[in-house]
Amino acid sequence: MIDFRILLEIKKDALESIKSDSGGDLIKGKAKKFTFLLLFTIVPFIASLISYLLDVKLSDLSSYITTGIAIFTGLFFSLLLSISTKIRIERENENIDKANFRAFKEICVKFQI
Repeated sequence: MIDFRILLEIKKDALESIKSDSGGDLIKGKAKKFTFLLLFTIVPFIASLISYLLDVKLSDLSSYITTGIAIFTGLFFSLLLSISTKIRIERENENIDKANFRAFKEICVKFQI
């Protein structure tokens, strides 16, 4: 059976997470709240309204979407390979800064790179 209290708590946590900056602090100030509202509510609504009024179909954009996914995938794997190459080169370096290299490896592990 579904516990609705848990669902409401998940929803509340998700909204707090969306309204927080990268440090986990809630976004305060009228300018920041307006920017948040603009980026996450108004812009998507206007974009969907314009695409509806212009009768844009997803099938018309399929080639652009596939090209974008292919480019993103290629760049992502290129980034992964370059990071692993940099780690290998840094391991072989004789003048290595141990603390800096350890911090770099921890970041890579944290973000699963």
